[in-house]
Amino acid sequence: MSDGNFESRLPATLVISVWRELESPHSFRARIFSDHGVSAEPSIQYAIDAEGVVAAVREWLGELPAV
Repeated sequence: MSDGNFESRLPATLVISVWRELESPHSFRARIFSDHGVSAEPSIQYAIDAEGVVAAVREWLGELPAV
């Protein structure tokens, strides 16, 4: 899967943190941190359901440069 060549890797990061806020009627919470390397500013998004997380991941993947 990996050839060990770090030069071919994209400088992109996606981190998703998920937790529950039990006192809220919509207890699901997620924070999505994304970075596309040196060409863009890091971004932080929040989601209140799994669909919001999936949408953020799709958006992040769509912004990756073509390889």
